[in-house]
Amino acid sequence: MAGRNTVKLPSADDVYRLTRKLDEQSDISLKEADWIYSLFSIKTLRTKLNPHSTGADSELMKALGGWFDAVAKKIEQGYRGNFVFTVYLKNIIYSDFLYPARRALLEQGDFKDLCNVIMVDEKIYSALPFKNFLLKNSRDLGCYYEMNGSWAGMLYYPLKTEKGNYTVLQFLEKFVPFAIEVPPAWGAHTFTEAFFEIAAKTREITRNLWNVNNREISCFIMSDFIRYNDISCIAAVEVYGGKSAAFRGKSTIFVEKEKAPFVKKVWGIPIEELVNNALHENVINEKEAQSLLNGKPGYDFPIVEFTKASTQYLNEMVKRKMKWESARKIVEDEEVWLEEIR
Repeated sequence: MAGRNTVKLPSADDVYRLTRKLDEQSDISLKEADWIYSLFSIKTLRTKLNPHSTGADSELMKALGGWFDAVAKKIEQGYRGNFVFTVYLKNIIYSDFLYPARRALLEQGDFKDLCNVIMVDEKIYSALPFKNFLLKNSRDLGCYYEMNGSWAGMLYYPLKTEKGNYTVLQFLEKFVPFAIEVPPAWGAHTFTEAFFEIAAKTREITRNLWNVNNREISCFIMSDFIRYNDISCIAAVEVYGGKSAAFRGKSTIFVEKEKAPFVKKVWGIPIEELVNNALHENVINEKEAQSLLNGKPGYDFPIVEFTKASTQYLNEMVKRKMKWESARKIVEDEEVWLEEIR
């Protein structure tokens, strides 16, 4: 299991003992958390934790039920600690004993608790202190790197590096986050992957990227803007979702702090404004514009041309805003100077 230490399997008595410790001290050690998590290996899931297997361990499953009840109570009380790292997030057939803890995280947790996928471009990867925890994804135009975790709290799990322990969250704090709205027809991971691959220059804008509607086009225009301006980024995904995400998951894109003001100026721009620009530039006609605004453009809608025209429009808009802000600052500085000499 990438990102976790390899430890021997605990017995039911060990789990009972650690449950008492959690009740009394409100946390356990990282080593003990890894110990409990080690039970979620493929082999153990098929034997000890499978009630229909000849190798099933009913006492161990009972002990885990008590453990995750205790974990749920701590989460509901607002506690966080190493015990969170024992919550297995992947879907498994026999997981009733996990339900209380998962429910508590979905209801009381946040993105830091549930995020379990990050993607980074090559530039950012070169600066990562925990490179060995990411896998390389090769695409036609290049590659990027991805880390997947099947446990809760992956962002703040201490990863062992040559320079000591480090967390993903520590690295993300150097960047500025922008929330991505995942369209209803998509899962968070699939949509974010498409968004990120465009932004990271490993994928072209093509007709086949989406079951097109205005939400999806708006998002991919943002990713094309990031690519066009050579802005390095990180994508973080909460695959299992929560109440507000309608269980589709949540996604966030993190960009370089020095480039964040550029992204902020265009993030969330109304699709109507981009449609008006495309009409003015004769990229689309009135019928195509109306179909896009209604959320149901035809299959022959010029997606690539519309996206490129919109990206160009956003770039020009940012230049105008930056020029105006620079001029305003000069005027304000002059007013302050005149006030000081009076």
